[in-house]
Amino acid sequence: MLETDSSKAMFHMKRLFQFGGSEIGSLIQSTRNLYAKTLSDIKFSHLTDRDIFAYKYLKTLPEPSEGNGNLLRGKIFEPQLDMIMGMELKQKYGSAIPRPDL
Repeated sequence: MLETDSSKAMFHMKRLFQFGGSEIGSLIQSTRNLYAKTLSDIKFSHLTDRDIFAYKYLKTLPEPSEGNGNLLRGKIFEPQLDMIMGMELKQKYGSAIPRPDL
């Protein structure tokens, strides 16, 4: 990643510790497929759990975000969703302190 596109390295390092909406469905389906009792219980997913972790650990480099809708949506919307979540937590609990280490 540092050699191919160092400008996005910090973005991808932050994402190592969280799962986005485009990933969680595939992770759940991959887990369900592991526990499927019949062939008809196995459903298709665009990515397997191994694929997702290969992207997370940058063993497989992501496509440029300009050509990948999932990465582009994440780049645009994740900061706004973080802000909304902070506002909701502050309203519910009276205080919400962002933790840059998470």
